[in-house]
Amino acid sequence: MISRRDWLWAAALWLLIFAVFSPGAGSRGFYYDDAGMMMALPFADLDKLWEHIRVYVPGRNLHILWQYLLYKLAGGPLPNLTALHLMQASLDGLVAACFFLLLRLLRLPAGVAFIAAGLFGFWPNHGETHFWPSAAPMTLVSALFTILFSMTSLALADGEPPRPWLWLADGVCFLCALFTYDQVFFVLAAIVVARLVVSHRRTMLLAHLPYLVAVGFFIWLKLTGAPGSGPAARFDPSMLRANLADSASWTVGRLWFRHVPPLCERATAADWLLAVTVAILLIALACRDRHSGPSGNLGRVFVLGLAFYLAAYLPVWFWFIAPRHNYLPSIGLFAGGAACLAWILERL
Repeated sequence: MISRRDWLWAAALWLLIFAVFSPGAGSRGFYYDDAGMMMALPFADLDKLWEHIRVYVPGRNLHILWQYLLYKLAGGPLPNLTALHLMQASLDGLVAACFFLLLRLLRLPAGVAFIAAGLFGFWPNHGETHFWPSAAPMTLVSALFTILFSMTSLALADGEPPRPWLWLADGVCFLCALFTYDQVFFVLAAIVVARLVVSHRRTMLLAHLPYLVAVGFFIWLKLTGAPGSGPAARFDPSMLRANLADSASWTVGRLWFRHVPPLCERATAADWLLAVTVAILLIALACRDRHSGPSGNLGRVFVLGLAFYLAAYLPVWFWFIAPRHNYLPSIGLFAGGAACLAWILERL
């Protein structure tokens, strides 16, 4: 169960991340890739919006809906880029806060969960999510729904008869994650399969039929999409070997480190002061709960984190790895790292 104190920790984490990423929101601009969408989508009526959703990249159709809503909330993107980037910073903090709550549902100590979620929020190798407007729906929103689906999955697996509203929330999160960005496909499929494997109730198979139908529909969309309408997966052994090596380098290696010098070069004294202040607050809050008692099954959490990490990278191993593609695997990376940290602290 998530306590009131956990909600306060989550709110504090959101506020700290928003405080770091919101300064300078007025000078971030946008990628040229966004220009056409910014000119047409904010002014589309419902019929035109549906047409955009229907003909967009198969399997990413809801990306258009979230982008449209963000544009509407910003009040027109071109004259209100600052508001658009502030909403992006808010989404950054929200994903990290929900990740913290997920770790708490996995029975990790609050201090450890707070450190892991904080590092996830500030990790430099998926920096596109902080300043590229189109990355907000495809990366942040899809990751948010994936985390929420993971949380509802844990709630459904607690042995108690699930309430109808929980099934509704579970299904909505699943569909919204699946049809926003295709990188989440194997993660969601693995969670559904795991739920069926660990469940001892025969009714669970019947309850999961809509999920399996949605997965089949997603695969059908991908297979029947017109050539050039989206990324095409192809089996190329040399490309696969290169992507496997690159994913390791993005995690901890040369490709990860190359994102650090530009941050240091562009950071002002005020930026450093703010970053150090936030880091001190994170550490202080984490230390307050360092004696929270024994955790849950740390080995299981580590295995789940590793499986999440691999399933999140699997689609892009057959495509290519951009900075935004490291965002979803980082959830598994820091979940596994949190389990290791909790184990070390318990031994100490």
